[in-house]
Amino acid sequence: MLVVGLGLGMVMQVLVLAAQNAVEYRLLGVATSGSTLFRQVGGSVGVSLFGAIFANRLAHELAARLQLGAKLPATANPAAVKRLPAAVHEPYVAAFSAALTPVFLAAAGIMAVAFLLTWLLREVPLRAAAAEGIGETFASPREDSSERELERILSSLVRGDERTRIYRQLIARSGVDATPPQAWVLGRLHDREPIAPVALADALDVEPGRLEPVLGEVERLGLVRVDDGTCRLSDRGEAVYGRLVDAGRVELAALIPQQDGDGEAAPVLRRLAESLVADMPEKS
Repeated sequence: MLVVGLGLGMVMQVLVLAAQNAVEYRLLGVATSGSTLFRQVGGSVGVSLFGAIFANRLAHELAARLQLGAKLPATANPAAVKRLPAAVHEPYVAAFSAALTPVFLAAAGIMAVAFLLTWLLREVPLRAAAAEGIGETFASPREDSSERELERILSSLVRGDERTRIYRQLIARSGVDATPPQAWVLGRLHDREPIAPVALADALDVEPGRLEPVLGEVERLGLVRVDDGTCRLSDRGEAVYGRLVDAGRVELAALIPQQDGDGEAAPVLRRLAESLVADMPEKS
């Protein structure tokens, strides 16, 4: 049982995680079910193979150890074996034990080949999304509305590479002539009281030297208005921000094609779209 426990604990879950980590999020279910399918098929083939080896070897061992015509139990259960006469019991148990030896040797050989094959697996860094989801996995049970559950699922969908892809596509979809840093500034200024650039940099935990050039760009485009040393979105900036949020909502809605973006999903998509626009510090 110790060997079985160590094998299952250190192999099965690691291989499933490796398969899940090697595919895109949309194929996560396929990778998981595929791993389970092949494990079950392999188990079925293994049971048949090892069973054939055991049965063949047991027949030879019994023929070599028992006299011809010895009465043997129809089923090899412990109770039946215990009732065997002493002259038959010991040779039968010895034959049974000897028949198991080639089964374990064959399994060890297959295990060695499998171990060598694992060295051919491509190393893929573990996605950050998996680590971020650990807290959710082990969190205490709670009652969630379907809206909150949908928001949680969508939030996990727009992490990492998927979020970067959506950033690029929503700007193209909106038709806005802006870079991701400019759109990021618009998102950070939206619904914010007029604020000095230095105070904004401090609130956003961004170096003023990085923020000021982007503020200058959006001011020249007429998206931000600077009055009395404070900045805020202009009417045009508000309109551009709205187009970016609408484009982000469409991109997020595409991740859940069974929804039309109107019913229960609408407020969730809107909130996540606003968050998406407000978190684009990288250039593309």
